[in-house]
Amino acid sequence: MKLQWVCSRCRSIYKQGRCTRSSEPCPSAVGVFHANTKIIVEDGTAEAWVHCKDKQVADLLQLSSTEWEGLQQHVSQRGNVLFQYQGRSGHELHEENTGDLLMQYLGTVCASTMVCRPIQLAFKVDSRAKPKLGHTETFQMRMLRSGDHQYCTKMAPGLSLTCLHIKEVDYRMLCHLGNDRLI
Repeated sequence: MKLQWVCSRCRSIYKQGRCTRSSEPCPSAVGVFHANTKIIVEDGTAEAWVHCKDKQVADLLQLSSTEWEGLQQHVSQRGNVLFQYQGRSGHELHEENTGDLLMQYLGTVCASTMVCRPIQLAFKVDSRAKPKLGHTETFQMRMLRSGDHQYCTKMAPGLSLTCLHIKEVDYRMLCHLGNDRLI
């Protein structure tokens, strides 16, 4: 996840209320907040990277508008923050010290059951990274473990997708779909 403030004029990092461009001073007094993240979605047969930005990141993290604004204020003191969360394994990677309260907060939010939840995504294939389908498509063998069972499956090459919309899962609809399934 990348959270950053950039100068509205020159796109340099905007930190503590001013542009940090060093070559020549920038007259801009306005910063713009940007949030970008990638999430991995997989169903056992293929894996996809879904790129989300700005309000979508707040929706993924399930932050209220007050919490989102508070996070933006904390980031404005640094200009930018990079955080990488790799599941509930506790192996979070980031560029700051582990004693950093902002990083601890992001780790706690990302590990919460409010964030680690089923969601519905509307997306489009990232036009900059279209998959190469056809004769050269290569599948990778992947071992998956579920409880005491281990499965071997072929995984199609990963896709790069752009998130268009995030919607919470309606569990009643999922139950209804399960009842209508053909056997």
